[in-house]
Amino acid sequence: MTEYHVCSSCSVVLVNADDSGVDPDDLNVVTATIEAMGLVAHAGTYDHWGYWTCEVCGWDQLGESNVFESVA
Repeated sequence: MTEYHVCSSCSVVLVNADDSGVDPDDLNVVTATIEAMGLVAHAGTYDHWGYWTCEVCGWDQLGESNVFESVA
């Protein structure tokens, strides 16, 4: 099972297919990464106690991430 640590903006895209909060310059990367992830399910949150990088958009984040796990 693969775990993905995802920022809030990318989590909205994963859960609701709403990409309105994603920078248009990053939309192709976000879409391609989500398609490559396959079927995933939200598994909770994780507090990194500092900076971390979103595994979907690649932007540096601060604080909690949403954790998604592969299903298939």
